[in-house]
Amino acid sequence: MKARIIDKKELKKSPMERQAESLLRGLNSEKAIEVDLNGTSARTIRRTFSKAGANLGLSLQMRTRDDKVYVLLKQVKAVSPTQK
Repeated sequence: MKARIIDKKELKKSPMERQAESLLRGLNSEKAIEVDLNGTSARTIRRTFSKAGANLGLSLQMRTRDDKVYVLLKQVKAVSPTQK
């Protein structure tokens, strides 16, 4: 059996959103994420990364070219002390 303790917020996330958050945690201003669509619409990918970025407090820029979506980091949003 494999088990782990997770936050209740994690239950609402799709596997694709969890993967997007994982990729975004490793993103910095020097790197970009290249997502191959593989039958998924660009709109779905963009929405997933946008939502995952908002969950992490990131401001993202996304570009679509040649059946790929590129996700770039704009800047880290400032978190006010009341949100912590």
